[in-house]
Amino acid sequence: GDLMSVTPGLSGRNVGGAFVAYAIRGITSNVTTIDAEASVGVFVDGMYVGRFGGAAGAMYDLERVEVLKGPQSTMFGRNSSAGVINIVANKPTSEFSVDGALRYGERNSREAELALNLPVSDSLALRIAGRVSDEDGWANYAITGDSGFDQNSNAGDPAFDDNSKAVRLSARYEPSDGVTIDFTTDWEDSQLDSPQFPADSSFPTGPFDELTYISVEDTHDFQSWGLGTRISVDLANDFELVSFTGYREFDFVEPFDLDGLPQVAFQQKFFTGNETFFQDFRLHRTTASTDWFLGASYWK
Repeated sequence: GDLMSVTPGLSGRNVGGAFVAYAIRGITSNVTTIDAEASVGVFVDGMYVGRFGGAAGAMYDLERVEVLKGPQSTMFGRNSSAGVINIVANKPTSEFSVDGALRYGERNSREAELALNLPVSDSLALRIAGRVSDEDGWANYAITGDSGFDQNSNAGDPAFDDNSKAVRLSARYEPSDGVTIDFTTDWEDSQLDSPQFPADSSFPTGPFDELTYISVEDTHDFQSWGLGTRISVDLANDFELVSFTGYREFDFVEPFDLDGLPQVAFQQKFFTGNETFFQDFRLHRTTASTDWFLGASYWK
């Protein structure tokens, strides 16, 4: 939301509570299931994410976020007809540092971030960063009143509560001049209680008054982890060879009360899993008169 508010031409919406469908200059993807591919390519530290849900929790401890408008197929390749969002996390440095933030907001929203940079030797540095957030629900379940709904105990939290946890470990190794190896691994776990149907005190078609008719607790559960390696080698005659290697997987569970009524009639539960492997090679050279690169990538 903060990124969209300061970037002209960038918009988007949450879909299913677990991911964002971005739009650049109004161009987006009509198919917004979590296993679909987007018209706006999302890259995290050079790796193509490839699915809507793969970058849901990457927005913390960042060096920068690049929003590149218009087709970006030459530089980024796959699925970037509308543009690219390139998320670049902070890398380990040679100086010890600790950064943190605490936030509190309405609906008892709490959020904490912490990043620790740790130099190990002249050639190796580590960085660990994490984020936790929690927000109370704001809509009550009509069939049980203020207590919420839980299939086991019939007592739970109000609907639309949200909590997530994410952590990222990075390492930078420079064994010699002109050689840099960056390694990153991350993990995220998010739950959003997101009922589909609002209700009034009599029937779901009435005006919305922060009640929902539902007969199953509609909690979206999203878990993901990944790892990536970037190797950069300076060659003779101003050539640079860069390799990106990455792997990412996620699992998403979405209970869905299809009828939206207090009675148990039509319930569904969707399970989505995804595994992604990415490899990219780039040979780059900059001279006084030319700047060019040759690249090849593989994605599965």
